[in-house]
Amino acid sequence: MLEGKNIRLRPLKKSDMDFTLIWRNNPEIIHQAMLVAFPKTEAMEAGWFEHALSDISNRNIYFGIEEKETGAFSGIVQITGIDWISGTGTFGIIIGDESKRGKGFGFQASSLLFEYAFNTLNLRKIISYLVADNLATIHLH
Repeated sequence: MLEGKNIRLRPLKKSDMDFTLIWRNNPEIIHQAMLVAFPKTEAMEAGWFEHALSDISNRNIYFGIEEKETGAFSGIVQITGIDWISGTGTFGIIIGDESKRGKGFGFQASSLLFEYAFNTLNLRKIISYLVADNLATIHLH
């Protein structure tokens, strides 16, 4: 686990799926995170989780964002498509719990993930894609 001031990054748990299924069907999150706009079923989400939890490719890292004080699961931060030869990967983040947005959780989670990626994994570049009207992500970047 990676510890910040108010949050910790921890491996995803199957129980997180109860939250992510709701988040991935939220039109605002779909737009802001550039998710596929098709409705997600429990089976689809279970398939994504099974892949994320059992992925041994060493190309994708997924962390749950957890509030230290309450243990509440607030979001996901990830680096995917890691290319070990070029030392690159693609960053993504979702703060799915609306009550946790604007409280610095995204900044802390990103900082912890980047420190891990650059100093432990020895990546040299992390890229990210964002929606032009996603002001929170623009501010984060």
